[in-house]
Amino acid sequence: MSDSSASENDSEMMSTDNQKFILLVEDEPCLRKLLKKALERKGYNVLEASDGLEGKNLFDSQQEKINLIISDVRMAGMDGAELLQYIRTISNVPFIMNTGFSGIIDPLGAAVKGASFYLPKPFKVEALLSAVAKLTVPDEPEEAQQVAE
Repeated sequence: MSDSSASENDSEMMSTDNQKFILLVEDEPCLRKLLKKALERKGYNVLEASDGLEGKNLFDSQQEKINLIISDVRMAGMDGAELLQYIRTISNVPFIMNTGFSGIIDPLGAAVKGASFYLPKPFKVEALLSAVAKLTVPDEPEEAQQVAE
């Protein structure tokens, strides 16, 4: 992450406590940008990471502010499943997993690993926003679910 991105993220962290912060971990820049814009339009503050290790580092430094994590599964270095495994050792923050490789993980596998939702790619942005809304206003613990397109 560049210094300018870090300072932007720091300034976002100064916002009021009732705002929701989402850690978005996605290695495809175009998709990450699209999802960030869609989430911001709905009023969420978005912290971006281009891989699992960057996501881990952001979570470690901003854990108290992050309300939700959205992560791709397949990424170079630390992948999304490894990130989820790490996060579950220190937090129960809601976690949405997504992947374009349907054979890698399924909703049941995601639940076993501790994910709150599973979104197979391609997915509609509205499906992601629906899952995010549900998980940022929790009623009760969720098992992993596959959100229909």
